[in-house]
Amino acid sequence: MDKYIFLLLLTVSISVSKAQNSKPILIEKINFFAANFIAVITVFILITCAIEILISGYKLARYYLVAMLILLPGILNYVFNTLGIITFYIDNTTGLVVGLTVEIVFLSFALTQRYNYLKNEKKILQQEKAKLEVALIDNIFTAQENERARLARDLHDDLGGTLSAIKLNLTSFKTSIKYLSENNQHLYMQTIGMMEKACINLKEIAHDLMPKNLEKLGLVETLNEQFIYLAQMSNTAYEFVFDLQKVVNPDLELAIYRMVKELINNIEKHASASRASLQLLVSRTEITIMCEDNGVGFDTKKQQMGMGLNNVSLRVSYLRGSVFLDSNTAGTTITIHIPN
Repeated sequence: MDKYIFLLLLTVSISVSKAQNSKPILIEKINFFAANFIAVITVFILITCAIEILISGYKLARYYLVAMLILLPGILNYVFNTLGIITFYIDNTTGLVVGLTVEIVFLSFALTQRYNYLKNEKKILQQEKAKLEVALIDNIFTAQENERARLARDLHDDLGGTLSAIKLNLTSFKTSIKYLSENNQHLYMQTIGMMEKACINLKEIAHDLMPKNLEKLGLVETLNEQFIYLAQMSNTAYEFVFDLQKVVNPDLELAIYRMVKELINNIEKHASASRASLQLLVSRTEITIMCEDNGVGFDTKKQQMGMGLNNVSLRVSYLRGSVFLDSNTAGTTITIHIPN
């Protein structure tokens, strides 16, 4: 409501000023009185607005209110003297100047407080944003682990049971294969071998989805098993070096296991390396993972990281760690530092 009154008075003042050329004396008097009246009303409107904002809970408005209250006596004294209502001046005609000076001081202080308030508010918002981002990533990882656990159970219980039943039915005919032709006997044995391989592959997939040995054996032994398997199946010769000076909590163990699996998969799929090494160093304050290979490498400036390395980077960021990547035609080195 206050702003509409102010705009109305301002419009009247402007209209009167434009019409000054037609009736100079009368219009000049009207404009003179209107200008002084608007000045007083404006101060009262500003005081009212400051009070309303202060009541609504904005504490910095008290500085604006004090500034307006200090300015008000000087304005009233000046206007009343100009209109001839009174004939004395506050503080020897300098009341308005003093009021304006004090008002400027208070407004400057208010602006400083406002700046500090916005600065603190920005900091608080950034902290809240960081907390929400961490919570979001935590929810993503939790959902991923829950989905992996569900898939592992379904594969083991449903598909695993079905494959075992099929294998059992096939082996029940083993005593009758002597009546089959040589080609059919070969086909039968080949089918049995495929079923055994499918059961083994299914077990490995379920194990990768939810490594039960991680809880039983711990991180090092679980990774050792993984590298023993790679020594039999992979064309890359892996070396695993570790030095644990402190026990790692289960959540960190699972995160490290997932990152190492991503790093190994990345080597298997893209590196074309003959040799690779993984170093796991755990001190009292920091966990360091270094993965090196002598593969083809890639240009980190031109080629973006794949999904595997992006997943590793996301996990490291969630754990408030850092990733350093160095890749060229001689191979790739990835170093990860995580607070312990």
